[in-house]
Amino acid sequence: MTITEKKRVLVVCPDERLGEIRCMILHSHGYDALCVNSPEVARRTWAPGAYQLILVDVQSDPDTALSLCDEFKSKDESQLVALMSQHHIYIPPSACPDEVIPKAEGPRVFVQKVKELLEGAAEARS
Repeated sequence: MTITEKKRVLVVCPDERLGEIRCMILHSHGYDALCVNSPEVARRTWAPGAYQLILVDVQSDPDTALSLCDEFKSKDESQLVALMSQHHIYIPPSACPDEVIPKAEGPRVFVQKVKELLEGAAEARS
């Protein structure tokens, strides 16, 4: 993967240490990842087309995570957004999220889901 091919991922995680670990994992797999610790910072950081994928950690606030997801999708419906959740959560039928990534399944599944999302989006565009 060359520098120009690197996929940009925005990680939104209230637990700064955990977010940095996720970004390190993504970096080690060739992704250009940025970690922010609040929805407010994510809003200021995001611009249409800036990130191929946004990962939002649900933590204990699924309403805020879904709201942020819907907000990004309303501004750019092609924006991929995945939620990361420790527990099963009910997601009402909607355009968001594109995926729910179970945190309990570990880093290997985390990276695999990110790869599948990004490859699926690339195939859909070609």
